[in-house]
Amino acid sequence: MLADDIDVAIRFDPGQYEAMRAIPILDEYLLPVATPEYLAQHPEFAAGRSLKGGDLLHDFSPWDGAPEFIEWRTWLESARPEWLGAVAGPQFNLASLAISAALSHQGVAVARTALVYEELEHGRLINIFGRLVPAPARYMLLTQREEDERVAAFSNWLMDECHRFSDARAKLLL
Repeated sequence: MLADDIDVAIRFDPGQYEAMRAIPILDEYLLPVATPEYLAQHPEFAAGRSLKGGDLLHDFSPWDGAPEFIEWRTWLESARPEWLGAVAGPQFNLASLAISAALSHQGVAVARTALVYEELEHGRLINIFGRLVPAPARYMLLTQREEDERVAAFSNWLMDECHRFSDARAKLLL
């Protein structure tokens, strides 16, 4: 960060940081989402009876070094371990692309709440099973210049926004 003159960074990962100040700013949860139209066309999956016919959409690498299918595997291990053998499916290099595919009725994405909150709130995507699973990573605020007034002002604002989001998310999903 110092070499590139970066004052503040926000990362989503499970990492530990020793050379800089790392502040957890938002825990994250995973949930399978799809459109109402997709679920109507896949009633066995929507009812939780079968994974057959459901297309699982994947964020190829939610963070550097993430194991393949980590977010789907995390959700399935907690909520549907009997489905773990069937995690294959289309992979995208950005979570937003997997979510966009889900919004286009192409399958079911396991998503982070911060990335699909508005789509859930407005009914464009459905929390299929009503089950949130803690993600294996969280959002971190990284800085090496916390004494800088601009960095402090931004950091305080961002932490306040994360608290507001966390409260709104709890009302909608938890």
